[in-house]
Amino acid sequence: SDGYGPMLAAAAAAAEAGAEATKGMAAAAGRSSYVPAATLAEVPDPGAMAVGFWLRAVATALAK
Repeated sequence: SDGYGPMLAAAAAAAEAGAEATKGMAAAAGRSSYVPAATLAEVPDPGAMAVGFWLRAVATALAK
């Protein structure tokens, strides 16, 4: 068995893709709701990006 590494790598890839998909979404709540939509048009959700980074870091650590 390869352990959790491949599963976490796949989860990280999905999280990163999901974060990128948040570009252009209108913020309904939180700090981003106060920022003009035009400013956020090309910026992914920071929380979604953080989850992708965390999962990628865990997958990378387990691969070593």
